[in-house]
Amino acid sequence: MMNVEDFITKILTYEKLPTIYKLGKFMNSYQIGKTGKKYLQCDCSGLIKGTLWGYPHNGKYGNIYPDVNANTIMTNYCYNKSSDFNNIAKGEFVWMNGHIGVYIGNGKVCECSPKWENGIQITNLNARNWKKHGYSRWLDYSSNSSGNSSKKTWDIERIARDVIDGKYGNGHETRKRNIGCDDATYQQIRKRVNELSK
Repeated sequence: MMNVEDFITKILTYEKLPTIYKLGKFMNSYQIGKTGKKYLQCDCSGLIKGTLWGYPHNGKYGNIYPDVNANTIMTNYCYNKSSDFNNIAKGEFVWMNGHIGVYIGNGKVCECSPKWENGIQITNLNARNWKKHGYSRWLDYSSNSSGNSSKKTWDIERIARDVIDGKYGNGHETRKRNIGCDDATYQQIRKRVNELSK
């Protein structure tokens, strides 16, 4: 199960890439623009599922998490759902009929939509008429603390084994970006990978 902070780090990384909204896509293909620029294709639930499946790097379709739409994600795969947005926590999914996004804190949502920027984008929570929010059964919120998140504890052993299994892709920059850690932490992971690989 992916940690909520890691999940948010990943979707914010993808938000910086050139993306375009395309129904049924989950960052698994590109559209070439008029100028030859490549746009990663994605829809709203595809942002969530694609990230959990490991796209756009070394994704595996349907891996662990089911291929379901926005309504099914909120209905079947979220808990502690509420329509009171005064108590929303970072990493909760926000939902309206046929559309879903991720609350990233400070009144902001990361979502993929044909509206506004037509792709993965950061929007204001109150810019839309979201109906519900809820915690995802697919994410680990145990380290999601409101106040003292500045010092994150990394499970070096688990991440190192995942690196060996190819979970974070190839090449140091790709791995570091996919893990979402700082340089010092990555060097610890790299050291442990080397020890385990002997």
